[in-house]
Amino acid sequence: MFFTWLRSKLYISLFQLFYYNKYTYTVYFYTNITYNIEGILWGNNMLKLIDPNEYYIEQYKEAYNLTNEKIEEGVIKKHNQMFNYANDDDLITKLLDNRDETKLPSHYVPAYYYFLVDDNKFLGIVNIRIKLTEKLLQYGGHIGYGINPKYWRMGYGTEALKLGLENARKLVLDDNILITCDDDNIGSYKIIESNGGILENKVENEDRGEKFLTRRYWIKK
Repeated sequence: MFFTWLRSKLYISLFQLFYYNKYTYTVYFYTNITYNIEGILWGNNMLKLIDPNEYYIEQYKEAYNLTNEKIEEGVIKKHNQMFNYANDDDLITKLLDNRDETKLPSHYVPAYYYFLVDDNKFLGIVNIRIKLTEKLLQYGGHIGYGINPKYWRMGYGTEALKLGLENARKLVLDDNILITCDDDNIGSYKIIESNGGILENKVENEDRGEKFLTRRYWIKK
């Protein structure tokens, strides 16, 4: 009861603060700051990475569709679509089969897909590649992650990478962990930097007819 009361008081106070001082931005600031305050008070203790599970298939497909909408709007690029196999009936099997090198094309490396969940809510996906190819060395790296767009700007990207790094330190065969992102994706590179990423350089890449500049970060294993 106390925390429910405290939460309501915080929300009201924050709303009043930005109503009087930043009227035209009330909704934006109110939404984002209350998410941050809630995270500080109650934390993301229920967040965890789990093996792909059929329970979350419909939410997974939703994330795929919403991500495609962001691609069509030009918010992100085609190669940022992380929710693979969404249209396949056996998508869970295919995600898990990526762990077995014998089931992959010769130019692929084993990868571990995990779902980021909060109880019964699917938030995103993390993909950990145990080693690098020449292409992954340029962009892609050891860890890729995607958050359902309806949960963007709520801190889940930072938590996804944090949890992903914990698993990557056990799975990755290389001495350090490479993480990349588009140079114009401010949210992504701030997430990487907040998790200890050290920028090595920026390189030009091309994929699916799109040219882009990639930031390459290394994190100690």
